[in-house]
Amino acid sequence: MYSNPCDRNFSIDNSNKAFSIEIYNILGQKVFERKNDDGSNLSVTNHNKGVYLVKITDDSKSLIKKLIIN
Repeated sequence: MYSNPCDRNFSIDNSNKAFSIEIYNILGQKVFERKNDDGSNLSVTNHNKGVYLVKITDDSKSLIKKLIIN
């Protein structure tokens, strides 16, 4: 996942595999969900500045990363 911190756009390098992504705010509320089949560039233009948790799921594996939106 890069660029982090981001200015409204970030990318996920997942070797062109399908994956799903969920973004949670610091209170644990899901604010974004998407199944990504065609690319790894994501826009978060409608989210406020702050710290978020990003959950990336590929098949049965999950990874959680911190995302900072400037």
